[in-house]
Amino acid sequence: MATRGLSRVLERDARSQSWSISTELHALDGQGEDQFGRSTAIDGDTAVVGAPFDDVGNFLNSGSVYVFENRTALGAELHPDSR
Repeated sequence: MATRGLSRVLERDARSQSWSISTELHALDGQGEDQFGRSTAIDGDTAVVGAPFDDVGNFLNSGSVYVFENRTALGAELHPDSR
């Protein structure tokens, strides 16, 4: 069974220098074999996650890019950008 995929946002503890998962990003419309999370980028409060084999309408494997924006002061929660 194929999974939808996910992308994890890690946060580094300044005191212990250890990393931990602060949140997981998912494509709300994700399907198996989309390969969501295959490519990622973060700039400031914005995370971009690629799904190169996402089907869009009748276009098979055309791919999609998902944009998430940090909407909390602590940076622990990201929401899909509604733009």
